Amino acid sequence: MGDQSNSTFEDLMIRIAAGSQDAVWEAIEKYSTNIQRAVRRTLSDDLRRKFDSVDIVQSVWKSLLLKDQPLAGLQSPNDFVAYVCRMAQNKVKEANTHYRRVKRRDMRREVPLERPVSGAGDEAAGAGEPRRDPTADAPDAIAQMREKWRDSVAKCGPRTAEIIDLRLQCVPDETIATQLGISPATVRRDVQRLMETFVA
Repeated sequence: MGDQSNSTFEDLMIRIAAGSQDAVWEAIEKYSTNIQRAVRRTLSDDLRRKFDSVDIVQSVWKSLLLKDQPLAGLQSPNDFVAYVCRMAQNKVKEANTHYRRVKRRDMRREVPLERPVSGAGDEAAGAGEPRRDPTADAPDAIAQMREKWRDSVAKCGPRTAEIIDLRLQCVPDETIATQLGISPATVRRDVQRLMETFVA
């Protein structure tokens, strides 16, 4: 079974390296739950109230889809999960740094919420109920994210889709620009426009 799993993984990595956005989304669907659990282990309690772990996972996958990420050296699913977990942990650190900076700046503006006094309030807060696994929402979140990605790429046009395909093949922006008859700045601008459309 291990050989078959590695063979399937190698095929997936080959397709990603060939510029297949569908292959990236297959990887997202296959491994996002692992990454989301890793993110939740990394997020502190106060950050969990500010950031949804799905948002961090989405940020990681955007990096894979939009940037030149070297995946060629990954030999197994465990390597891939470890690699993307490191990316996720970096995203969490970035979020933590941003949150601490904003919190220091806006600390005087925040008003603490009063704790509920009645038992009904405790029930509304989920007291005494078993904690729900937040990763249960991952498949729906990924499906919505994939649909939004397709819509965003469609809005930005075929040239942007081709740029993303070439980026997934680790083609430098300068080479992409030459191949498409545009400037490197236009390549970066198209990618930035896609990112803005995707997160809007």
